[in-house]
Amino acid sequence: MRILHFGAFILPLLALMPSAQAAPQNTQDQLPPKAPRAADTTATWRPVIESAQPAVLVILTDKGQGSGFLAKSDGTIVTNAHVIAGMSSIQVKLASGEVYRRVYILASDETEDIAILRIEAADVPALPLGNSNEVKPGDNVLLIGAPLGLEETVSTGIISNVTRLLEDGPRVIQTTAPASPGSSGGPLLNTKGEVIGLMSFAVVQGQNLNFAIPINYVRGKLDTLALTNGARLIDSSVASPPGAPAASARKHSGMMLAGLSGPGTPQGSFEFIFVQLLDFLSGKGVDMWDEAANFSPTTSRVVSLNYYLGKLPTSGATGLLYILVEHPYNFKESIEVRCFDASGKLLWEEKESHSGWSETGATNGVLQKIEKKLAPRIGTAGLPLKQDNSPRTKE
Repeated sequence: MRILHFGAFILPLLALMPSAQAAPQNTQDQLPPKAPRAADTTATWRPVIESAQPAVLVILTDKGQGSGFLAKSDGTIVTNAHVIAGMSSIQVKLASGEVYRRVYILASDETEDIAILRIEAADVPALPLGNSNEVKPGDNVLLIGAPLGLEETVSTGIISNVTRLLEDGPRVIQTTAPASPGSSGGPLLNTKGEVIGLMSFAVVQGQNLNFAIPINYVRGKLDTLALTNGARLIDSSVASPPGAPAASARKHSGMMLAGLSGPGTPQGSFEFIFVQLLDFLSGKGVDMWDEAANFSPTTSRVVSLNYYLGKLPTSGATGLLYILVEHPYNFKESIEVRCFDASGKLLWEEKESHSGWSETGATNGVLQKIEKKLAPRIGTAGLPLKQDNSPRTKE
């Protein structure tokens, strides 16, 4: 305080000294640039806040609440997977006060903690997505969310680091912007008003150790939504009659399809095989589970075989088809398909591999071979036909 007080008087005194009068320009040049005042920072963020707040929303569930934001004007929403995981009731409250009780889950990735939802809305305000690859430590950021139920709360900070907390895990953005329970799923914005991160979690034992998912992970999922096999509707507008099972416990018929790619397997190759097998089985009349398709192009404990076997008893699926795609070396691909019944018992497994002159040749070759092995099993245990299909679909 004493230094600031002296500084307020020392400059007028220097102006009366001969040396200062002889070369006032040089004295001015030697002075360090003035630091921006707090009022300047507020003025910088004010237009960003006013533009972004209408697109930030609150997600209300039967176990709590979180935050989210509109990524598209058609009602597409981005939030954390843990905000909606296992919930039987999901409602979305917009900044305008409107509440939507019919919510579609388009995608949910527990590894990267990203969920993409959809509400029946049109021409709603949406936030522009930035490029998280350009994020650098020291960048100013703004977080908007609903911590502890306080809607449209804003906090500012800087980017501390961009790192990986696990060797094989996704990258995360560390920020000093304060976050509390309820902030999960809120957008982390840069000074342009672009979303560069999705607030995910904080380290309780540390001070200002808050972490966000880079927005480029979200952009990738938004661009590949067409690969999913439908969306799951959570309808909270209809009250369940007394004694009725919760929405999450309702039964779904059909085989669940899930999979994993081994180290070195190109992501595009794995996704192509996954979708082609899904289309092949559905086209042959196999009763496939009416949930979104489950796949991951990276090795992870969350998407292991045991994870999906654990989901079987409560999912209501008829069984599980688990595919493992491996790419041991260039232009060779192998596929292993394991079939389990609803209790998790292994019914059968098929394996195939193929070497080609190119990546495409290896992928197409192994796909044709495994389809030939699966064809005779269609209509038998593990690959049941839909009830309305005729016997001729068993060819």
